[in-house]
Amino acid sequence: MATFDFISASPATVFLFPGQGSQAVGMVADVLEAYPAAWAAMEEADDVLGYALSDIWRNGPEEALTDTVNAQPALLAASVAVLRGGGGTRGPGQTCSSGNGGEHGGRPQHGRI
Repeated sequence: MATFDFISASPATVFLFPGQGSQAVGMVADVLEAYPAAWAAMEEADDVLGYALSDIWRNGPEEALTDTVNAQPALLAASVAVLRGGGGTRGPGQTCSSGNGGEHGGRPQHGRI
């Protein structure tokens, strides 16, 4: 399993996927800068949505990002970006959990998206 420099894999690895209300302008910027595959997930979200969600995510305004129409896909894209960047796929000894709305971010971890 690939790992982030700041996350060491262990048999007790737990992935937590955030729910609505945890979004913030610039979230996961360090992951996107470090892992090109993570940035590709954000670009894919832009393509699927037909608008530059990544621009709202990077530059705000906060009011636009917290609007449900943007917040939900932004959190999903951020979760996918983390997984593609180095979070890997669920394996033995790993589990995942989510907050309200974060269950969508956990679906790729289980091969559901």
